[in-house]
Amino acid sequence: MKKTLVPVLVFTVLTFAVACTQAPDAPKATTAEPQQTPANAGATGQGNLKVDAQQSMVTWIGTKPTGRHNGSIKLTEGAVNVANGQLAGGSFVMNMNTVAVLDENMDESDRSDLTNHLKSEDFFDAAKFPDARFEITAVQPATPDTAAKTESNAPAATHNITGNLTLKGVTKSVTFPATIALTDAGLNAKANFNIDRTNWGITYKSDKSLGNKIIYPEVNIGINLVAKP
Repeated sequence: MKKTLVPVLVFTVLTFAVACTQAPDAPKATTAEPQQTPANAGATGQGNLKVDAQQSMVTWIGTKPTGRHNGSIKLTEGAVNVANGQLAGGSFVMNMNTVAVLDENMDESDRSDLTNHLKSEDFFDAAKFPDARFEITAVQPATPDTAAKTESNAPAATHNITGNLTLKGVTKSVTFPATIALTDAGLNAKANFNIDRTNWGITYKSDKSLGNKIIYPEVNIGINLVAKP
């Protein structure tokens, strides 16, 4: 009996630990009202690099007490401005109709249902708001106190980026750590942080009173931005 009971208990504990899924351990973006975009943040002007939409990607992870889902969103266009060898501004556009669910071992029917739900009015309302946008308003060097790792295995952040994030027609300023590498070949910026989706009016099943039926408001966002001359 004891030999049988121990594996069952271990399996139960591990199942409970996996089921109680929270947002990934990542810096929480500071959210505020929209900021004025500097003149050098646009897509024209000396020193601009064009965002490579094929190599760039935005990823997301959403969680609930019974598990998590992860996926991606494709970029359509963008440009960044470099001045005096430093990132000075820029913007990029995300196509919300490209929201994809990348869960492993997921039934294709369930994957299709979840994808369509994410595009619905409950979440991104992609039919009405097909584009989401991020516009840089400030770039500051990271200090020892703010140089949090952008991912668990990533190098410490080199900068803190502030920008206006527009989702579902709502614009908020967000600040998050990022790792920026600038070479003659172009720019590569990586970031990983959590946002509260309710700040953008995406409130579906975010009420804590729902208990185990809640979908946590915190969403993990990953950015891999590649820009070239």
